[in-house]
Amino acid sequence: MKVITEAWPFELSHTNQYVFYDNFLTKEQCELFIKQNNQKSKKKTATVGDNKINKKIRNCFTSWIGIDDKSMWFYNELVAQTIKANQDYFKFDLWGLAEALQFTHYIAPNNFYHSHIDMGLNGKTRKLSAVVMLSDPKNFSGGELCLYTGKNLNNKKDYIVIEPKQGRIVFFPSYLLHKVNPITKGERFSLVAWFTGPNFK
Repeated sequence: MKVITEAWPFELSHTNQYVFYDNFLTKEQCELFIKQNNQKSKKKTATVGDNKINKKIRNCFTSWIGIDDKSMWFYNELVAQTIKANQDYFKFDLWGLAEALQFTHYIAPNNFYHSHIDMGLNGKTRKLSAVVMLSDPKNFSGGELCLYTGKNLNNKKDYIVIEPKQGRIVFFPSYLLHKVNPITKGERFSLVAWFTGPNFK
């Protein structure tokens, strides 16, 4: 009897690790988002998965953007772009957005978010994550979005570094390990969204 010693997949996976689109938002739209949401009264110290503050894991500020007359246009654009990205590159079974948008604010010299995944152990099944860069990279240093692809968490070569570009949107599977490097100069603003669906099978 022949012993199978090689992988024998039922179907090859074509899921990408990430994809990005430039000029998803204009410079003017990015600056408007920052102006509307960069208010001290709205922002709180960011929490981690258990909804607790842990500045050894995550040190930044966040607020939430729900659907209203000011944001409806953006939600429509975001959903349309997500449908395209998912059809072309990921092919996940998605239901849509189950959470509001997260507005994130990183301040030099020590704000960061250590390596983590966006999927939690309980609750909603996040499948596809999206990050929109609002800041002009001329106004800050560090704070790069890094996607983990290797075996050594401390090896820079095992991360894909996404070059920050104002108006760029990046999609990646929510189970992919990623981080935001410490910001060393200026301020970094971004929008984060998670698209959910039925459990992975």
